[in-house]
Amino acid sequence: MGKIKKNEASHGDVAPYVPRGIAHIAVDFDGTAHVFIFALAPHFSMLSFVAAVEPLRMANQLSGKSLFRWETRSEDGEAVASSNGLSVSSDGIFDAVPAGATVLACSGNYPDEMITMGLAGFLREKWRKGHQVGSLCTGAYALAKAGILKGHEFTMHWENQKTFIEDQPGFRPSDRIYVIDRRIMSCGGGAASTDMMLDLIRSRFGATLARGVADMCLHLGSRSSEQRQRTPASLIYGTHNKTLLAVLDYIADNLAEEIDLEQLAATHQVSRRHVERLFSKHVGTPPNRYINELRLEHGRALLTETALKVTDVALASGFASPNHFSKLFRRRYGMSPQHYQSGAGGSGKDPLKPFG
Repeated sequence: MGKIKKNEASHGDVAPYVPRGIAHIAVDFDGTAHVFIFALAPHFSMLSFVAAVEPLRMANQLSGKSLFRWETRSEDGEAVASSNGLSVSSDGIFDAVPAGATVLACSGNYPDEMITMGLAGFLREKWRKGHQVGSLCTGAYALAKAGILKGHEFTMHWENQKTFIEDQPGFRPSDRIYVIDRRIMSCGGGAASTDMMLDLIRSRFGATLARGVADMCLHLGSRSSEQRQRTPASLIYGTHNKTLLAVLDYIADNLAEEIDLEQLAATHQVSRRHVERLFSKHVGTPPNRYINELRLEHGRALLTETALKVTDVALASGFASPNHFSKLFRRRYGMSPQHYQSGAGGSGKDPLKPFG
């Protein structure tokens, strides 16, 4: 397993957090660097982490000043393995942090299992002491465990949102790429980490530096926090048909409920046959099959991220019969839900086996 260590060596007389570069942007700043603490959970998303750190480095490099510093922390003070197998060294345990530091929980796969009460307690303590806290990718699980999400808007990676709602029924993540709500900031991870950091750089040091950092990252224009995480159905299916788009949205939001296509069609003042023709033309699959595929994907996510029993997963995914769920799951993924939940999902079998 590879390991990444932080390079503390200076280059000449340049501070370790201010690497030299050719491009330069003048920044009027002579204060103390703002510190970011990245609290790493096992299996954290390396992409989310690096996409957050690199804009800070670029800001320092372009300005020639120590605008930002960053540290990593882990529960035991040891290196932490990311979801891609590479490990990142830690600067210490979940303990004291510099005054005014921002503390971000960085998570990835299996968040409910990998995010400990130690990490949650670390965030809760810093929040209560007035620090800004937040999360990358699935780190919102840590914010929820810390008990500090109430009354705040937040987000996390779209793949884990439905599972999170099952675990935390009182909370509903936003589908925005990132959210900064008072002293809680969160993002969906991946490239959204860069967008969130660009927002912070812009608010502290202006648009010129933020644009320069985006250019250095080859990030073609920072995206607004209002940007949604997933491609709209209108682009996926190449249509602006309002009836179809409304039906698709309703299905996505009500997978766990009984979906009556006759009633759904009537709600939009069209026939069921008309809805079926729209699916055939734009989606390429019948409505019932489309619904089952979404439900199976949701069921697979619950089996991966939670300890729910297969019977409960079937019901939470909208299947009235656990046997029907198991039959379709086996056909779709090549194994039973029980086999998949036991760990066979990572055995090398093809989980993308065509449905049908």
